Amino acid sequence: IAGRPSVLPGEGASLNLNVLRVPFHVYMSRRWANGWRFGTRPGHPDYPGWIEFKFTRSRNGHMNLRVHSYVPDYSLAAACGFFNVGCWLLRKRIYRGVANRTWAPFADNLRAQGW
Repeated sequence: IAGRPSVLPGEGASLNLNVLRVPFHVYMSRRWANGWRFGTRPGHPDYPGWIEFKFTRSRNGHMNLRVHSYVPDYSLAAACGFFNVGCWLLRKRIYRGVANRTWAPFADNLRAQGW
């Protein structure tokens, strides 16, 4: 992801991330020992949402990454109109697919680095 820092920043820091030239500007909302939460900034397609990353280790020693987010309903409905439920559900499904394709390489990179 373009604009990513080499070191995870502290709470309150702004990050100007870009995916395929689309701005996904966020700020470090919270940090925990096992993860963090980005809040979205104005201009982000899902503003005022958030995305959270948490790491856990399973009983057999495997590292698990959980990505959880809040996306405002109007963000998903923007291209459908607020009353087109079928389109809303389709966009939500597409959104999840895009998120999976975005964050799976992130998890793979962490695995390659020994996480």
